[in-house]
Amino acid sequence: CTTTVIMLLHCTIAFAILQFSTAQYNYSAVLRHSVWFFEAQESGTLREGHRVSWRGDSATDDGQDKGLDLQSGWYDAGDHVKFNFPMAGSATLFAWSVIDFEAGYTKAGELDNARNAIRIPLDYFLECHSELPGCGQVADGFEDHAFWGRPEDMTMERDTFMLSGAAADLAGETAAALAAGAIVFQSVDSEYANRLGNKSVELYNWAYDNRG
Repeated sequence: CTTTVIMLLHCTIAFAILQFSTAQYNYSAVLRHSVWFFEAQESGTLREGHRVSWRGDSATDDGQDKGLDLQSGWYDAGDHVKFNFPMAGSATLFAWSVIDFEAGYTKAGELDNARNAIRIPLDYFLECHSELPGCGQVADGFEDHAFWGRPEDMTMERDTFMLSGAAADLAGETAAALAAGAIVFQSVDSEYANRLGNKSVELYNWAYDNRG
């Protein structure tokens, strides 16, 4: 998944900012555009301060077929499915890069933007798993790949796919994303961090009890 590949670069870039900030290469600009990539992938009603001017609200009805509000989250690479597994993996790596290299994000002026970007999938996961086991995907890949257009122009039905008793790997990775997010937000929004941490424990326990 493109988002996972980009996330692997985050750690490298943040490390480079710390080590080579006086060199000729502008790692801060690379980091800024990497964070910007995730802002371009955001679904739903776009938050105030969203920096990608050519994006608009999209998929605002996601999850309604299951009584959920799943409009948030990241689209997957170049399509508009919300695959929770790569999204959770990317969110975990993104959050962990902020945990390990907060000084680099701060020096690049991207710490607040990174936190805002990470919050998008975390809010989505909290809603996905408001009741366990919860949702694992939004939109059908075949229908989505037959549509060549902007997410703002989608008109197809976007079904919500719920987890079953054999989804421990997906639930476990989502628990990891929530746990990493809890660490990121503990110093700036402890109430939100506690919500993330508590849901992470619940989801981890469900995954542990439903291995298969």
